[in-house]
Amino acid sequence: MSRRRGYWERDSSGHERVVIVNHRRSSSQTRSPRELLEESESREQALIAQVSSLSTRLSYSERNEWALRQQHTALVHEHQACRTLRGENDARAGHIRRLDEKLTIEEDRNTTLREKIRSLEREVRSLKRSVVPDYKDRYDTAMSDLDLVTQRLVEKNEELRLKDLRIEEKGRTIAYLRDFCAQRGLHPRY
Repeated sequence: MSRRRGYWERDSSGHERVVIVNHRRSSSQTRSPRELLEESESREQALIAQVSSLSTRLSYSERNEWALRQQHTALVHEHQACRTLRGENDARAGHIRRLDEKLTIEEDRNTTLREKIRSLEREVRSLKRSVVPDYKDRYDTAMSDLDLVTQRLVEKNEELRLKDLRIEEKGRTIAYLRDFCAQRGLHPRY
């Protein structure tokens, strides 16, 4: 008499399979209930061990998935922050370019004013040497013009000094933003 018995088993890669055991026994070789019980208990212990192992692997996989999701979220936030900083950096670079243009214009004006001062000083010196009846009036007028131009020059120099300080501050900010982006692997576009 042929008896076929089967049970489900999972191999090391996690695939399920059916194991069929053929028992050919004669009627005189029947197994005792105790042997059957021991065999089924040993199979049950093996299955419990497999379930425990798979449970542990599942827990590790879920924990790793959660950690990877957290890392992904952090990277997304960091990427958005870098985009914002890049936009601010571009805006500041444009502002600095405009300030540089204004500085160039102011330096040209400053040069023009210095030339005017030199011209007025020469005129004053020539007036001192010449004998002109209205020398005193011309001298006073030239001196008041000279004082006015000198005062404007001092004001322009103060404005230029303040603009230079702002440009230095903007330059430090840009350098910091470049370093910040470079540390995160971002390279600014020029």
